[in-house]
Amino acid sequence: MAQATTDRSLSRRGMLKLAGAAGAGAGAIGAATETASAVPTAPKGGFAHPALLHTQADFDRMAEKVKAGAQPWTDGWERLLSSRDSATDYLPRPVATVIRGGEGANVHLLFRDTAQP
Repeated sequence: MAQATTDRSLSRRGMLKLAGAAGAGAGAIGAATETASAVPTAPKGGFAHPALLHTQADFDRMAEKVKAGAQPWTDGWERLLSSRDSATDYLPRPVATVIRGGEGANVHLLFRDTAQP
């Protein structure tokens, strides 16, 4: 008798459920242990970036290290300042349709726009 095969690939919904469960478990573990920096929380009535993991205390610590000339913080800061992807005068070039590969490819514009601060 032939054995039925099952598709073990995870749907998008299943992936999101799994990620949510993992996040809840990680939050419980993080709350139970002492960490080097505080877990970021949304400011009251403000916006909390869903992917930004640094707290204000982290930024303050990095600024102190750069001000003191400590390595590797100073080298990292210099690389950030010299990168064309962190230019404050960059003007985004949005397009109506993103084309990846072939004639008229413009996906590079999307990548540059999303890399800007």
